[in-house]
This record gives sequence, structure tokens and C-alpha cells, in this order.
Amino acid sequence: MTLKFPFAAPLTSGRAACRNAQEVVRRGGSEDACRNEADHFACIARFDRLKLAALPAFGVEDELDLVARARVRYGDIGLVPCAELTGDMLGYRLGRRGSRRRK
Repeated sequence: MTLKFPFAAPLTSGRAACRNAQEVVRRGGSEDACRNEADHFACIARFDRLKLAALPAFGVEDELDLVARARVRYGDIGLVPCAELTGDMLGYRLGRRGSRRRK
């Protein structure tokens, strides 16, 4: 069983390092896994706590909570009227991450 690394984005971008990180190559590319089960579960707990603090701070909701609410509202995830949501999806813009210097 592969222990999927919860902080893969900072690790992949070179902004973080972990002594337990191990690159695993799959057909779709590579990803990081954890070598130590106890540390892995500690990282998962830390990741969940950070996510609980970050989501409200950024004004967004956890996508898994949204899926659960859609199931309750529509009875089945396949019955969500996706076509009605395309305008909102196309109009959504992420905030800028920072200024870019022009040279």
C-alpha cells in the first residue's frame, strides 16, 4: 500500500523537503509517497487542521462537503444540473498570486 504524501505541491515545487518522501513512478507520471506510516498519519492530521483553518480564510468550501450537499439536494451526483453551472464556471477567475516583473 502506498501512503500518498499530503504535502505534495510544496515538495514538488521545491519549497519543502521531507526525509520520508519517496518518489513513486506510475503510468501517469510520478508522485510522492511517505516511507513512514506513523509520520504519514501525523502529516495527514496536520494537513486536515491546516485545511480547516485555510478554507474559511480564503472564503472557499471543501469540495467534498459540496459533493455531499449535492447528493442530498439532488439525490444522486449524476442528477446535478451541470449545464446550468457552466456560466458560473466560465466566469470564475482565480486571484492573482503576485505581481510579475516585466523585463
